[in-house]
Amino acid sequence: MSRSADPNQPAWVVISLRQFHISLVDSALDPYRAGLKILRGEAAPQESGGKSTQSWVVADTLDVAFDDEPEAKKLNQVLTRAFERCLAAINLLSESSRLTTGEIWSYPIAKDSLDPEVKCDVLDPRSGAVLAENSLRINHRKINTVSLAHNEREVSERIRQAIARRLESEAANAPHPFVTARSLALEAQTQRVHGAASASIVSLQASVESLLRGLCTMLHRDMGTQPEVIAEKSEIPFESLIKRELPGLLGGRWSGLDSVPGEYEVKLYKLRNRIVHAGYAPSYLEVNPAFDVRDRFTEFIEHRLKERWRKYPRTTLAWHDSLAGGPGRTPRAAKNTLDEIRESCPFYWV
Repeated sequence: MSRSADPNQPAWVVISLRQFHISLVDSALDPYRAGLKILRGEAAPQESGGKSTQSWVVADTLDVAFDDEPEAKKLNQVLTRAFERCLAAINLLSESSRLTTGEIWSYPIAKDSLDPEVKCDVLDPRSGAVLAENSLRINHRKINTVSLAHNEREVSERIRQAIARRLESEAANAPHPFVTARSLALEAQTQRVHGAASASIVSLQASVESLLRGLCTMLHRDMGTQPEVIAEKSEIPFESLIKRELPGLLGGRWSGLDSVPGEYEVKLYKLRNRIVHAGYAPSYLEVNPAFDVRDRFTEFIEHRLKERWRKYPRTTLAWHDSLAGGPGRTPRAAKNTLDEIRESCPFYWV
């Protein structure tokens, strides 16, 4: 793959396919290590007897910098740049294949779907000898301790309660204001780890807009606003919602590029607009910051509710409701009040 018509310019990435056989024993016990040894010339392919076929996609690139890449001075930075470039080339091949054939069952490769750390060897380009061994941290994926070590009965009971809450929501005159938004946020996370960068940003922004519109509705219900006025508020333009309506209701600093809402507007809202309206394809340098700023934005709102829970008790309860995907950590001073609201009415958000 070349990014220039000039034959004197170095190739961006060279992709090749290698196929060979390994023994059935290696296939069962340690297939990847066995294949890698053959790929690097440290072992011979299995030519006879029981064998299994392996296919390896090999991406080669040079230690050069292209204009749109970050500067790299240290070894880890050089390795990161090479890794990102090869990964982008493989995903370009995969995406082009999907577009050409209409195939929908494959996904791009995302760093977040790989092991957090990979081993890197620096090789002599002529002999293939290992010059240095290194490791590269490619993501900071957190281990979900709930799924690894949990009380099965406790989790089963929580899931049962969450199902009951969802059925309550669907049976009420109005659904729980935050369930859909938090489901969209989880869907965006799934899309991100499957390498669907553009789709993940679009879903993430949709989750934020749903969250903020639900928040606006709940704040007005707590204030006793008439239903017809609440219905009108649900239709106001999104920019009016985040620049006038919510700041007026919750207080705090919502403007300025150094504010959390201002940072959200640049890193997520406008990025989504570029994707949808201009066909922009976000890079890995933009996707994770968009998810980070979404988390900080929700923390910002949580802090504003903590400051005003007495004015907006039902909103605070709905926001923190862990059975509806909320954080569950209600303000300590508000606990008794919120417990009374929950016990007095199962449809407390209506």
